[in-house]
Amino acid sequence: AAVASRTVATRDHAVVPAAATERGDASAAKANASSADRGAKVACGRWAEKLSQRHPEKDAVERVEQKDEPPPLDAAFVSLLLLASKETACGDLGSDVSPASASLGTKAADKAKEEPAEVEEVRRWRCAVAELLRGEAEADEDGAETEDLEDMDELRELLAKGDNSSPRWQLNRIGERPLLVTAPHGMYLLRDGWDPHVAEEYTTEVARAMAEELSGTCLFWNLDEQRCSELLVSLGRSQGRNIAELLDPRNRDPNYLSAEELESNSWFRQMRDVAAGWKRSIEGGSMLHIDVHGCKTPPAPSHLTIGLGAMQAHLEQFGGPGASAGLAAFSATLESELNAVLAPLKLKPRAALVRIAGLDPSDGEHIKFAGAWSLDLGRFTQSQQAVGFAGFSHSVQFEMSKALRRALLKDKENKAMVRF
Repeated sequence: AAVASRTVATRDHAVVPAAATERGDASAAKANASSADRGAKVACGRWAEKLSQRHPEKDAVERVEQKDEPPPLDAAFVSLLLLASKETACGDLGSDVSPASASLGTKAADKAKEEPAEVEEVRRWRCAVAELLRGEAEADEDGAETEDLEDMDELRELLAKGDNSSPRWQLNRIGERPLLVTAPHGMYLLRDGWDPHVAEEYTTEVARAMAEELSGTCLFWNLDEQRCSELLVSLGRSQGRNIAELLDPRNRDPNYLSAEELESNSWFRQMRDVAAGWKRSIEGGSMLHIDVHGCKTPPAPSHLTIGLGAMQAHLEQFGGPGASAGLAAFSATLESELNAVLAPLKLKPRAALVRIAGLDPSDGEHIKFAGAWSLDLGRFTQSQQAVGFAGFSHSVQFEMSKALRRALLKDKENKAMVRF
């Protein structure tokens, strides 16, 4: 906020001291803008030039149409890349920083309204990424692998692009059925109090294919965001860095949200808004949510675990007469039908194909893969959010072995996914 108060962003994203602009001194403003631009180019080379350009929106088919004009480029990442250059050390971004190297601009001044803890988290993250990039630049001088250098270049571009993309998730509306498929773990994510959650390979692809075959809707992290996370982890490991410090703290794990943050979480709001639209059109009809996850290939309990814990807990508390019987019938049908579908795939190693996971009827404790955190934890899975907050009538969590995920996707004629 202190930096933002001293600077404003010009239309071409160069930075000018606020005092020069306020007094209407056009020549001073122009001179400072030129100086700032030269400083950025010296430190960052061609990347400073790329950062001064807007990045076009993706094709409308692949992204939800946004009504608002995309914000101008966040100049904070110009600062981050300057810090990553070998001439500049990563220090306190909020103290004694020159306008050329660290300005948030007028758009970022609005971000000062964020909670102080969140602002500090993002500051620390940007500093860690700057150190990562600086380390790679030093490795370049020592003869780093060409692939690593290409990854570093790609990461720089994605960081600049991603800081201006809104939203970071992607919603594909494929058909009109009231069915939403989510893939929350398509990339590495921070989870409060835990080690970073690993990316669950192929879950995004499986979720998109399911939504397409079922003429539904799919919600997942956009592909640029996934790639950025992948590069941060890869380059971080190559330097022996703490991966948790390199993951963007603004990307919350959608499967581990507290009740207090649901209203402010854009992923959950999208789930809720999609469900609200269907409610208005189907007038009380059923809506299905499928949450796709990946687990290890057996000796895990099964190739497919269907978690019904969220539905079970919700119906026990709010369901009317016959709710338990209806859930039992739904569970039996899923187990029977999906066993028949998976049998022809001849998955290896041999193990149980399908099992149902719910809550322990004796005390309602969380069971692994049931799709429901225990209430005393104060966190909610995607399935719990779907039935408890977004208004879905049915929600299942699919924990799929890697062997199953591969089998569904490698079939060129797509017969396996169609049957599934």
